[in-house]
Amino acid sequence: MPTNGDMTSEYAISGTDDSGQAYALTQSKTTSSCTRVSKWRTPVPTGSDTLILTISDTATGNAFAATGFVKAAFFNQDATNFVTIGYTDTGAESAYFKIPTGDFHVLNSPDIETNATGGAWTGYNTIDVVTARADTAACDLDVVIYNT
Repeated sequence: MPTNGDMTSEYAISGTDDSGQAYALTQSKTTSSCTRVSKWRTPVPTGSDTLILTISDTATGNAFAATGFVKAAFFNQDATNFVTIGYTDTGAESAYFKIPTGDFHVLNSPDIETNATGGAWTGYNTIDVVTARADTAACDLDVVIYNT
């Protein structure tokens, strides 16, 4: 696990828009002095949520500290099945995102706000648990996360 390193995240997208105009967009961000960087591959079964990581006050094992959280990225390595990633603040809020085959999802903050009734934003809650569940067959999920 590298420590005190710089991590760069980059997202690039290009193509042609509805009017036939070509475009290319790139966003890059470098975070200096990362104190904890972790990467691992985990099998994700169907049928129930699998714990991927926790976010808490103390960083140990697959628990990462909310203070200093920079980014987490989840890469679905399966060519056939999607993966559902779940972000939960236990006792408060949950949000679920579909990661299509061969695609990825990036979590830029450990804070979420959800409202099923369409009400006004009231404030953020810190995610405690990140889970994953495969669609119709088990999948491999690559996880990269870093803290400062």
